[in-house]
Amino acid sequence: MLDDTWVKTYDYDKYYWESGNSVRQTSDGGYIVVAERESGGDLDYDWIFKTDGQGNLIWDKTYTNYEYTYNANSVIETNDNNYIITGRQIIWDGYANNYKIWLLKLNTDGDKFWSKTYDVMYCGTEVIQTSDGGYAIVGHCNGGICLLKTDSNGNISWVKNYGGYREYSLKQTSDGGYIIVGYKSTNPITTWLLKTDENGTLLWDKTFNGKGDAFGESVDITMDGGYIIAGYTRKIPKFEFFDLFKMDIWVLKTNSNGEKLWEKTFGKPNYFDEGYSVYATDDGGCVVAGAAGGFIYIPIVVEGKLIKLDNLVQQTTDGGYILTGSHLDTVFLIKTDANGNAPPLSKTKDIGIRNKVSYNSFLLSILEQFSILNLFLQRLAIL
Repeated sequence: MLDDTWVKTYDYDKYYWESGNSVRQTSDGGYIVVAERESGGDLDYDWIFKTDGQGNLIWDKTYTNYEYTYNANSVIETNDNNYIITGRQIIWDGYANNYKIWLLKLNTDGDKFWSKTYDVMYCGTEVIQTSDGGYAIVGHCNGGICLLKTDSNGNISWVKNYGGYREYSLKQTSDGGYIIVGYKSTNPITTWLLKTDENGTLLWDKTFNGKGDAFGESVDITMDGGYIIAGYTRKIPKFEFFDLFKMDIWVLKTNSNGEKLWEKTFGKPNYFDEGYSVYATDDGGCVVAGAAGGFIYIPIVVEGKLIKLDNLVQQTTDGGYILTGSHLDTVFLIKTDANGNAPPLSKTKDIGIRNKVSYNSFLLSILEQFSILNLFLQRLAIL
């Protein structure tokens, strides 16, 4: 009998720090994961791997070579049951790093159909497949937030630059347009909500402040056609360094025109509290997930339902959840049941892809402080 809950960790090499960036369940019941690995410099390298339904490794690939470095940030399974990945290509010209957005299509064995790079953006943060079978990528470009639309073969249809500073989350709306959340590097920093039509033309945009700086990290579409945003807010830092980390989870609801209906903050005093994701539920409510006093991504269960942390977690066909992240400098996969129950993460590594490495007791004692008890969860009524 197959286990419906399990935990696995994957170590590319003992000299690398590794973290899972995105996971999706595939149509064969397995999982596709994109991760990053860093060897101590300022460059991260791509790592893409496929597992079966029990987390056993089937194949792994990296596309970084002596000429180009690649980062992989987001993966989805396409309508034709292959995989599309976005991130960035990094080229060292002898003086500085040059960045391009990267879009990669793989077959089910991890073999490349095509790989495209685009000069219009520095990095692809999230990719979605659009209703016409093409792809939309939100990312960072010179001047701020960009939205890139391609056809199904990765050929550019259009690209838009909206300014601002940083992008985080993208959804396609029922009218074929897009909703994007990020923030502007103003004083104070403001959350920025953008609505476009199907051609990326900006229809309206709204900015929001919390109690000072406000960082929008996730957006979802609610049943009434409005939007729910989660992120964090902080008072404008004074001269103390640790003021930067005194943050509260922040949730804001708008109507379909982006007009604020209400906002709430949650968290512990003088702690780093951050809202990672918001999920609009079918009953008209929403669930917000984040961390209270911690710096890690962890699944949250509220009333038997786990929050969808965008790229990091996905509901599986059996009603459970799959999620990825970093543990002991390795990539982890956790498969839970429908109530979010799963075995605990081990203090030792599990699957050594190339070399295994042990960790000292000091590091383990630090890691033990970051547990599921550090997590924030809140069930809210939207209407």
